[in-house]
Amino acid sequence: MTPRGGGDPGRSASSLTAQSATVGLGLMFSRGLGFLRDIVIAARFGASRETDAYLVSAQVPIVFDALLAGNGLYSAMLPSATAAALSDDPNGKLAALVKNATTFVLLVCGSVSLLGAFFASQLVTMFGGGLAPQSHTVASRLTMLTILSLPFISLTNVMWVALNTRGKFWGPAIALSFSNLAIMACALTLGPSIGIYALGVGLVAGSILQVGSQFFQLWRDGVPIRLGIDFKNLEFIGVLTNLWPLALSGVIAVLSPAVDNFVATFLPSGGVTVIRYAQGLTIPFSLLGVAISIAVLPRLSRAVATKDSDGIVNLLHRIVRFLGLTLFGAAAVLIVIRVPLVALAYHRGAFDSLAAHRTVEALAMYALAIPFASTYYFLLRALLAYMRIRELIAINAAMLVLNLVLDLPFLPSLAHAGIALSSVCVQATYVLLAVLVLRRDLKVKGIGRTLLAPLAVNGAAAGLALWLSYGARGLLAGVFPNWNGGSLLTVQLAVLIPAYIGLSRLAGYCELDWIRRSWSELIRSLPGKESGGVAGA
Repeated sequence: MTPRGGGDPGRSASSLTAQSATVGLGLMFSRGLGFLRDIVIAARFGASRETDAYLVSAQVPIVFDALLAGNGLYSAMLPSATAAALSDDPNGKLAALVKNATTFVLLVCGSVSLLGAFFASQLVTMFGGGLAPQSHTVASRLTMLTILSLPFISLTNVMWVALNTRGKFWGPAIALSFSNLAIMACALTLGPSIGIYALGVGLVAGSILQVGSQFFQLWRDGVPIRLGIDFKNLEFIGVLTNLWPLALSGVIAVLSPAVDNFVATFLPSGGVTVIRYAQGLTIPFSLLGVAISIAVLPRLSRAVATKDSDGIVNLLHRIVRFLGLTLFGAAAVLIVIRVPLVALAYHRGAFDSLAAHRTVEALAMYALAIPFASTYYFLLRALLAYMRIRELIAINAAMLVLNLVLDLPFLPSLAHAGIALSSVCVQATYVLLAVLVLRRDLKVKGIGRTLLAPLAVNGAAAGLALWLSYGARGLLAGVFPNWNGGSLLTVQLAVLIPAYIGLSRLAGYCELDWIRRSWSELIRSLPGKESGGVAGA
């Protein structure tokens, strides 16, 4: 029997804390600026060899950050920082931990940054082997610049964990926006004079502003920033001990988009950029999974701590049903509106019709990955509570190989869309593996069907609704040949959305009442909102 999750579990799953909502909103704001950044870059530079070179160079510090710090450093520091914040001398112990971690990051990432600048050409060959000679030269020069951002990107993880353990969430989340703002500002002001190199300048300047603002927040909060390493500090030694396996897992996950970029460099000019722009249009929908994951993490953590397997399954079931319904519907809508959406977002300035057509093709496939990627992001929260790190590393490594194996056969016939289709297959496999591991660890009968059925049913409902909507559009276009594309698109959406909701409800996987209740509680949880302010929402 799949758990129906009565009133109490449903209320528990949909009750969002103000703290979680704040983080989610901050991340959404930052990601939204990332989408706006892509629009600015597309208008200024289009989809060209130069933009491909920049995206390859920008991938280099991201991969090295994941290997040397990244989420691994955050996860390794979190227990020690939390213990320091709860100790008799919270400021002193947290300051000592931050001092050690900051110095470590500056020494290690600073050294790697300088070496990376020296070996920039070799790094470009590794990350963009298909670039033409001229593009390779531009990418090498850009990498000498972008790699300088590595220490500052990595220091952000230190500041983030220190501030979070002191109850500071909004500032760190908003600080992530400075990088996007700096890139946009440099593209608009320096782009006409120094060309694509303006984006590299913006990346470095943004990373400095990003970490600098968090240093300032921590200093104002009574935690001074100093330099020095004390290898007798047991908390710091514990961080280093836990860092490397976590970092190895993180870098394997980050390598997946790097593999896609590498394969895309063998496509015609602008191949890497088209992939990036198509992915950018899915960000607003993918953010829902991130926000939900952050919001329910306190509930999930309590259920795991009390070993409440039934409560965990009920919570997972509710959220997967919600994600399946909303994100398969979003994917279907995105497929229908992809042509006007690409035109509205990117088709201006240097972004020509050919680039728009290629982006539309890739977007149709990336839309299908949205439900699986967001669902896996959520399931990973539960997965990490049970899995050993070596298992996570093994899964990520297997998926990295699968991504490359699928990219190669899909590329010749499907080009950009083939790389996107590979991502769909990988994300779907991630979800399947996550469910299998959770079934092993939770030992709850029927959990596989409980978690996979909402995705399978809503995916089928979305596919059938799409077929009906395209049929209705074709029929009306034949009957009313003078109707313009906008009118036909409106009719198509008017058929698609009710058909999808109706099919999902008929199958028993559409809980509109629970969604409305979740939205009301989300609004109530926002900072400055009184609990009775949206009683009628």
